[in-house]
Amino acid sequence: MTSTFRINVPDRFKLATRPNGIVAREAVLQALEQYDLVELDFAGADPTPSFADECLGVLCKTMGWQSFRQRVKVRNLTESSRSLFKLVISRRRSEVAAH
Repeated sequence: MTSTFRINVPDRFKLATRPNGIVAREAVLQALEQYDLVELDFAGADPTPSFADECLGVLCKTMGWQSFRQRVKVRNLTESSRSLFKLVISRRRSEVAAH
């Protein structure tokens, strides 16, 4: 059985600036210590590029792509946020591949 922890992102975090993205990323990493899967619900949210990169981009780089894909689920994104997240995750993945 898989244990899942859900985070309503806009209720819990400010969605602008890198420092806020760091706080969110650290909260996700803490939840991953106790749960198999963390679900991030972005309903009604419009995160900035800085937040998205620091939270999800760095999280993907830190965890590795396969682990990130298996253990972090992102829900209820607007089309613009979906495009933004794909971009920041792709950039961070290419950094890892370049090393």
